[in-house]
Amino acid sequence: MAMAIHWQYAESFGDTNLKMLENEDLCDVTFSAGNEQEQIRCHRFILASRSPVFYAMFCGTLAESKDVICVPDIEPITLKILIRYLYSGKVKINAETVLSLLYAAKKYDIPGLDSKCKSFLNENVNCENVCTILDQAIVFDDEDLKSKSLDFIMDKSDSVLKSDAFLRMSKSGLHEVLKLDQFNASECELYTACKRWATQRCRDAGKVENYENIRQALTDELVYLIRFPTMTFEEFTNVVASENVLTDSELLGVYRLIANKEMVSKYISKPRTCTSKNVMFVSCEMDL
Repeated sequence: MAMAIHWQYAESFGDTNLKMLENEDLCDVTFSAGNEQEQIRCHRFILASRSPVFYAMFCGTLAESKDVICVPDIEPITLKILIRYLYSGKVKINAETVLSLLYAAKKYDIPGLDSKCKSFLNENVNCENVCTILDQAIVFDDEDLKSKSLDFIMDKSDSVLKSDAFLRMSKSGLHEVLKLDQFNASECELYTACKRWATQRCRDAGKVENYENIRQALTDELVYLIRFPTMTFEEFTNVVASENVLTDSELLGVYRLIANKEMVSKYISKPRTCTSKNVMFVSCEMDL
């Protein structure tokens, strides 16, 4: 009779760890994850040995003594992926999970997982998701990711402005885009895209899509970052002055600036420069 092969005989320490996790053998802590409060059982020892944040949580002077720990800011699927990574060192990342996983990796100080998420973004960033990535970089205060996102937007400006994701970008994200000195699209195209963004804001809020509400959505903060004085007289007349997004006094002020760019104004009169370069999301961090 053949001898039974026990899972404990596996050569990989990670594989045996995962088996203990899957069987919930000797688990001594439970996480209640996301809005669903789904419960995930695991082992303090493994988590503490792989993350300084978990170590402080379980072994520090203010160690968590509760058996159930609420993690409302991380959804169950994300927390499960992170925990399996800590147990095995392996992870499968996709477009749906990468940003939330990056957030979790930063929260629990797991540089190896952080690096893998950034590598995935490096290989998969495109015009349809870069605005979402920029928003996440701002939320998570990731200056490197923010800089790389803005570089990509500068390089692929025309396509990014036409994307659906641009319409749903946060006000903070749009603010960062409008601050750029380099852009591969005209100021008219940028202004038109900003109107589309504001129109979407009106729709989302259930407001009438008129010029008054569009201007209200844009706010003075964003409007004054649009470089109207860099447009030609014809562009400004045909694209901007034919509408009522700007007030009469603002229209008059911009016309004066177009005629005399040396005038002092709250608007920026220096044209954005065009650039074209290949951009990559690069991480220099090492795996755990």
